[in-house]
Amino acid sequence: HADVHPYLRLYLLGLLSARLGDEAAAEGYAVDLDRMGPSSPAPGFVADLGRAVRMEIAWVAGRPSAALAIIEGARLWRAVERDPNTSPLYAHAYERYARAELLYELGRYDEAQRWHQALADELIYAAAPAHLRLAEIYERREELEKSVEHYERFLALWENCDPELQPLLDDASARLARLRRAQSRLR
Repeated sequence: HADVHPYLRLYLLGLLSARLGDEAAAEGYAVDLDRMGPSSPAPGFVADLGRAVRMEIAWVAGRPSAALAIIEGARLWRAVERDPNTSPLYAHAYERYARAELLYELGRYDEAQRWHQALADELIYAAAPAHLRLAEIYERREELEKSVEHYERFLALWENCDPELQPLLDDASARLARLRRAQSRLR
């Protein structure tokens, strides 16, 4: 993947700039990707990287509907649906996760569930957060057994997480304990 590293660098700088609130810098990286994409070794891939930066800009700015529309227009979905395991880079794991999260944020839980389930099943590096979100979706629907199952998977995958992620683990543990108590009362 050495031939796409320069484009990945611009993409990551764009995402970081967006998250830091520097919309102008992020848009500049997206423009660079647009400009360089057609002559790149992977024009569609590079175009989608620029689109993902623009999605991030909209999402960080509190425009989830716009962010979802931007990323849903990407070419990557056709390639991902054909073979999501072609490459960790070309599988667009972040964009897939972002799409699932945007759907969740917009209250489109059935669609979010499908996307998160695919992440949990296919992508080991995105599985833990996907299981956590699935647990929350099932908890919202009062499907206790499924919720418990996904909390357990999340906790098992992240049992040795980085210290800054520990609050997520603690919260999931508390929710799991509460669900188990509710299950025992129903039996």
